[in-house]
Amino acid sequence: MNIGEWLRQGLAHLEQGELEQAAARFDAVLQMVPDEPEVLLLAAMVAEQRGNFSQALSWLGRGLVRSPGDPRLHLKMGVVLKALKRVEPARERFLEAAELNPEDCEPHLQLGLLAQESGDDRGAVAHYQRALALAPDLPEAHFNLGCAWQSLGENASAESCFEQVLLVKKEHERAHYNLGIIRQGDGRNGQAVEDFATACRIRPGYAKARWKMLLDLPVLIEEEEQIEPLRERWRNGVLELMEAPLDTPEQIRESFEAASAVSHFYLNYHGQNDLEEQRLYGGLVTRTARAVFPQYADPVQRAIGARLKVGFISSFFYGHSIFKTHSRWITELDSSLFERFVYHTGGKEDGNSHYLRDRAEHYRWLPPSVPVADLIEILVADSLDVLIYTDLGMDGRLHPVAALNLAPVQCNGGGHPVTSGLDSIGYFLSSDLMEPKDAQGHYTEWLIRLPHLASCYPKPRVELARQPSGFESGRVNFVNLQSLFKLLPQHDELFSRIAAEVIGSRFFFIGISEAVNGMFMARLNRAFGRYGLDAGEYCRILPRMPQEEFFGLARCADVILDGIAWSGNNSSLEALAFDVPIVTLPGEMFRARHTYGILRRMGVEESIAFTPEQFVEKGVRLAEESAERRELSLRIRESKGVLYEDPEVPEALGHWLQSLTVA
Repeated sequence: MNIGEWLRQGLAHLEQGELEQAAARFDAVLQMVPDEPEVLLLAAMVAEQRGNFSQALSWLGRGLVRSPGDPRLHLKMGVVLKALKRVEPARERFLEAAELNPEDCEPHLQLGLLAQESGDDRGAVAHYQRALALAPDLPEAHFNLGCAWQSLGENASAESCFEQVLLVKKEHERAHYNLGIIRQGDGRNGQAVEDFATACRIRPGYAKARWKMLLDLPVLIEEEEQIEPLRERWRNGVLELMEAPLDTPEQIRESFEAASAVSHFYLNYHGQNDLEEQRLYGGLVTRTARAVFPQYADPVQRAIGARLKVGFISSFFYGHSIFKTHSRWITELDSSLFERFVYHTGGKEDGNSHYLRDRAEHYRWLPPSVPVADLIEILVADSLDVLIYTDLGMDGRLHPVAALNLAPVQCNGGGHPVTSGLDSIGYFLSSDLMEPKDAQGHYTEWLIRLPHLASCYPKPRVELARQPSGFESGRVNFVNLQSLFKLLPQHDELFSRIAAEVIGSRFFFIGISEAVNGMFMARLNRAFGRYGLDAGEYCRILPRMPQEEFFGLARCADVILDGIAWSGNNSSLEALAFDVPIVTLPGEMFRARHTYGILRRMGVEESIAFTPEQFVEKGVRLAEESAERRELSLRIRESKGVLYEDPEVPEALGHWLQSLTVA
C-alpha cells in the first residue's frame, strides 16, 4: 500500500472518530516519511483526541523543526498546551500562529478561550471581536463573545450576541439556554421558559435546560397572588425531575451538571417557611450527586484529631458581604488548636481573598473553571475533620458538593439564612439574638446558636462614603437598602402609608436592572395610587452602586426602613455605623429578624415594631420629630461599638468545634 492510500485511510478513520485505526495508519506513514510536517500534524491531532498530550507535543515539536513557519503546527501546539493548563506557553503559540497567518480567526478564538479560563473576560472580548472581524458569521465566536459579556454583567450585549448566533445557526441549544438565563434574570420569565424549552427540543437530554424550564422562578414578585402558584409549579417540577432516569453514564453526567448550574435562590425570598421545599430539593440534588459519587454517600467515620482540620468553603471570599460576616470566623480561630483550610470557589480574587490566603494555613482558589469533580477530590484529599459551607444556597455549584459526605462534621454557616434540606449537613450555625425561641423547627440541621450576632464584623470605613449619583434629597429621606427581590408586594403599602403622612418625603431604593426596576415601580404606583399619591413624585430607584456610594446613601438617610420578609444584616450593620435610625418589623424566620437582633444587641429598641401599624407609626414619628430622631442617633453612636469586631463569636465557635472531639 502506498503512502497516499495510508493517508486516505487514516483521514477516513479520523473523520469517523476511529482514533486507534487512524493512529495506526499515520504511524505507518511516519515510518516511511518520519519528518513530514503534514503527517506529524495529523498524528498529533489523533494523539490529542486520545488524551496522549505528551505524544502530541512530540509530533508537533518534530514538525516545527522541519517547518517552523507553519501556523497550523503552532496553533495545534497551543491547543495541547492549553489542555495541559500551561497558559503562558499556549498563549505564545497562539500569538505566533496569528502573526504567521493574520487572516485566520482560529488563533484569536483560542486566545479568547484562554483569557476566559484565566478570568480575563475583558481580554476575551477583544480577542473574540478580532476573530469576528475576520469571520463575521462564525457562530462560535458570537457565542463565546456572548458568554464573555454575560460574565461581565453586560447582558444587553450578551443577548445581542446569542441572537446573532441563532441567525447563523438556529438550532444552537446553548445559545437558547443562555438567552433563557439572561431573560429570566431580567424579569422576562415567559420568554425564558420558551428558550429553555427550545433548548430541550433541540437536545432532549439537555438536563440543565430541563431543570431551568421546570424550576424557573421570577426575580421579582409582582402580585402576592403569584406566590403560591409559582411555588406549586416549582414543587411539581422537582417531583418530575425526581422521576427522571439515571440509568446511563450520560444521564447521570447531564443531571449532575444541571444540579451544579441551577439554583433555586429566589424561592427563599417569598417570605415563607421553606423547610419542606428545601428538604424536597435537597433530595433531588442528593440523588444526583450520589449517583456520580456513590463512594461519598455514607457519613465519614473517622476519628477527629486533637488539632482539628477545619475547612471553610465559599464562592464569595472577596469584597462581598459573606467575607465581612464570616472571614473572622477563619482568621480569629486559634491556630494552635485548628488547622484552617480556605476554599475560595468564586471567579475572582482581590485583596480580601489575599487577606485569608495570608492568614490561613491552607488557601486554595478553585474558580468555576475547575471541574466540580476535581473540587470534590481536593476536599477529600485534605481529610478534613469539619467542613463549613459559609453560605450554602448562594452558589448552585456547591449544592451537589454539600450533598456528599466529605468530612465527619459538615455545617451550614448561615450566610444564606435558610436550612439546606440536606441530610449530609449536620449543623446550622446561627445567631442567638436573631433566632426565635422555637427556631429548631425551621431547620433540617441541628441548630447551634452562636452568641450575639454570630459575626465578628469589621468596622465599616465610614470615611469612604460619598453621595451616590442620582440622589435628590427630599424633605425627609427614607431609604431601603435591600435588593428589590427581597421586597414583597404585600408590604409596599407600608411605604405609601408613611408617604401619606409625611408629605414631601422621598423613598430611595437600589435597583437591579431596567426591566426589574420598571416592574417594581409599577408595584409602587399601585400601592401609592391607593392613597391618591403619585409614586413617581416620592420614589427614586437608584442604580446599583459601589461600596463607597452605598455608604453615602446610608449617610444621606434620615430614616432607614428595613425589609420585612428579609431583614438587613450587612446593610444594617453598615448603616448603623452612620448613626441612622432603622425601623424594623421582625418576622418568624431568622432571615426576617437580622436588624431586630442588631438593635437588641445595642440596647436601642425604640424603632422595633411588632405590627405593620407600628412600623408605619414609628417611621412617621422619626420623620416628623427631628429632636427624637437626633436623640436616637446619639444613642446609636454611643452603643454601636458592640456590633463590630466581637471577639466572643470566633471564641465561641472555637469552643464548639473543640467540643466535637469529645462527642
